Amino acid sequence: MRAGQVPWITVGVGKSHVAQALGHLAIRHGADARFLKTSRALAHLAGGHADHTWHKRLGELARPAVLILDLSGVPSRPSVTAASVA
Repeated sequence: MRAGQVPWITVGVGKSHVAQALGHLAIRHGADARFLKTSRALAHLAGGHADHTWHKRLGELARPAVLILDLSGVPSRPSVTAASVA
């Protein structure tokens, strides 16, 4: 896999566990790491629109060297129809 590629793997195979383990490994090697559910990160950013702190919140999320976003509860493949594109 090349840098910037995101793998899509089926549910229930331990992706979150592996991601957390990689985050711990990064911390043990001196890097800052953060693990968040994607829905929580998006809600945090959305709150920034309401109180005009979006850029500050985005900066907080981008600060760690390793940011792990867990896709638990996010649909694996969003449905795209001609009506939603038009």
